[in-house]
Amino acid sequence: MAQDLRNELETWWGELPPALQFQRDFKIENRSDGPAAPKMEDCISMLRADYIGHQLVIDYPLIDIIRTDVQRHDVGPVDEERVRRFIYNNVRFIAVLSPMVSYHNPNLWMMANAYILFPLCLI
Repeated sequence: MAQDLRNELETWWGELPPALQFQRDFKIENRSDGPAAPKMEDCISMLRADYIGHQLVIDYPLIDIIRTDVQRHDVGPVDEERVRRFIYNNVRFIAVLSPMVSYHNPNLWMMANAYILFPLCLI
């Protein structure tokens, strides 16, 4: 099921017009004020944040199972990869959204309510 959702997300990205397709894999720059993603136009950056947010939601059920019932769940190599991807996507999500927070964009705050508190519940 998770792989089906991931495939749908990839199809969505592939259907975007070339002008809106964003770099999915990017290097995160570690700065004194936190992680930073490569600069891009805000509307495209919002699409990229949405894409990463959906990846977080797709991987969350496994993370929640491991977090709440690790003794009954056998963690295998595939699970370890999903956990690594989940942590990496959290950092990427923060790096993408951080520069936009200063704009007080209403869409950003709606997205923040949907996603940004989500990873914090794991801490």
